[in-house]
Parts: sequence; structure tokens; C-alpha cells
Amino acid sequence: MGDVVDLQQQRRRRRPEGRRPAASGGPATFWFDLASPHTYLAAERVERQFTGVAWVPVAGAAVTRTAAPAGTATAAQRAALGRRAAALGMPLVWPDPVAEPARAAMRLAAYAAGRGRAAAYVLAAGRLAFCGGYDIDDPEMLAEAAAVAGLPLAAALRAA
Repeated sequence: MGDVVDLQQQRRRRRPEGRRPAASGGPATFWFDLASPHTYLAAERVERQFTGVAWVPVAGAAVTRTAAPAGTATAAQRAALGRRAAALGMPLVWPDPVAEPARAAMRLAAYAAGRGRAAAYVLAAGRLAFCGGYDIDDPEMLAEAAAVAGLPLAAALRAA
């Protein structure tokens, strides 16, 4: 068997001492769509480099006409995202199928945000989807991400 790893302790060790506030004029907002690999790549960096960020769920298609669902990414787009992930030293696995538009996961994200746990939930869900290749709308994956974020299971599943 393996050892149990305290993720909070690991994060504190690897987090740079010089984390800086996201903005001087008030909290910055990180808008995210869990179905997007861009969210996964950006969320990891936002969590490690900034403090005081408001994490807000939004469907990517709702804010831009050009936002293509992750499941419809072209080979060139997937290759570009793969290069970006490699440059950041991060794994990138494409879920099959990509949960579009990850409705249950996004409802749970709104619940997590209302309880101040959006960052932990987004990181867990993003890792399940884009490191493990799991469907984040699957109830088991929702439960896993909710547990990592410290959300009560029954309430989290009702929210989803």
C-alpha cells in the first residue's frame, strides 16, 4: 500500500513564500469553466501564485462566441494545449468523452464557491478530468472532488 499524503502540508511546502495579492484595487476574479482544459492549466497557476482571488464559475460559451467546447477541440488546438501543459510541467489527458458542458460539475462549483471552497474544488475536478481523464459529471467523480474540497457529500450531490 501507499502512504497517505497531507495535501495541505504539501501545498504549503511548495508554495512560494512570496505569493502576492492578486490585485491592489481589491480581489481579482478568476472565471472558470470546468469543461475547459484552459481552466485546468490556469487554475493551478492562480492557486500557487496569488492570494485573495474570487473563483467564479461561468460557462465559457456564455462569455464568448468563439469558445468551442473542449470536446470539439481540433487536433491543432489539442496539440497547442499539450505544448502549453508541457511547458508548465503539467500532465494533460483528454477525458473521453469530455463532459460537455459539465453541468453537474458546474452546479457543484457554484455550491463550492458559495461556501468559499471553489479553489479546492476546481483544482480537484480539473485534476480528475485533465490528469486522470475522468468524466467530472460522473457522480463518483463529483463525490471525490467534493471530498477533496471539504464539502459535505450529501449537500454537494444535491447541489450537483
